[in-house]
Amino acid sequence: DAHKIYLSTSSSKFYDLFVMDLNEDPEPSSERFVGHTGKQGREYLMRAASFDISESTDDSPANHSSSNLRASTSDGILKLNGSDNGAQGKSGFRRGKILSSWSRAFVSIQEEMAEDPITYNTRLMTVVRMDDSVQRDAFGAVMRYLYVGQLDENEKDLMQIAHIAELLEVFDLRMMVANILNNEAFMNQEITKAFHVRRANRVKECLAKGTFSDVVFKPDDGTICAHKPLLISSCDWMAAMFGGPFVESSTKEVSFPNTSKSCMRAVLEYLYTGQFCSSPDLDCMELIVLANRLCLPHLVALTEQYTVSGLFEAAKQAVDIDGDVLLYLEIAQVENTVTTGQH
Repeated sequence: DAHKIYLSTSSSKFYDLFVMDLNEDPEPSSERFVGHTGKQGREYLMRAASFDISESTDDSPANHSSSNLRASTSDGILKLNGSDNGAQGKSGFRRGKILSSWSRAFVSIQEEMAEDPITYNTRLMTVVRMDDSVQRDAFGAVMRYLYVGQLDENEKDLMQIAHIAELLEVFDLRMMVANILNNEAFMNQEITKAFHVRRANRVKECLAKGTFSDVVFKPDDGTICAHKPLLISSCDWMAAMFGGPFVESSTKEVSFPNTSKSCMRAVLEYLYTGQFCSSPDLDCMELIVLANRLCLPHLVALTEQYTVSGLFEAAKQAVDIDGDVLLYLEIAQVENTVTTGQH
């Protein structure tokens, strides 16, 4: 089991796969993340040696052509159980597509009724079938990289990992393998750092656009689309709500009364990136209250630090801050009392 939001923000190939219209011929998406261009991919290709694993032991050009280029007589649409693509078949299948002509890494993508690994409820899920050349253990290592940006230098089959990385066009991972094979694994630390910077930017982009979202928060003044996997992994309060027996675990909308949209967005950006993000319409006092409510002490500390810095700057400009200081102290006292009572 995996999550679209993680795979799509670390691999453009997965991004193209998951935004693909399953009712049309598979073509690369024209809406990839900003900055992830073909030029960048070519630069990595020039820097890293090819680890492509041929499916034939014969080195003749004819056999290379037959192993690397796959002809397909299919129109690209999976016709399952004799039913229409948009209708559910007897086995719970819905829309699908053959992918062999689109990528050597994938065989097909289709919608199936399956058990949710978090809630254990049966729901419509996307099932992707990989090519037979993609070995399970090596693919597991690739998936770990796509989630955390790291590769264990003691992995057994580095060549197979590099092969899968090339199929998926994950050039940074292939560079990691090359560094390990060249006894330069220390260079992978910089690749991991760059991975997290890109991931944070892409995740924020998905938050802004609502791409791959699976839940909608409803504060007092609007709605914000979000992603349960990211919330569950970064906030115990959210994990309890979405992963437990609560009604919200299966619902697609969650109301947040007495909360503004700007405040809710600041919380989500923190949960997605680990950073405090200010905005002109953000009420820091409201954010501190919400962060305490969600049991996010680090966000409380970051917001307080930002607020104190702002008050110091205002004081330097001879602005009267006495009223604001008293108000913050009052809120802090109330929140500390509530927190103590909860413990």
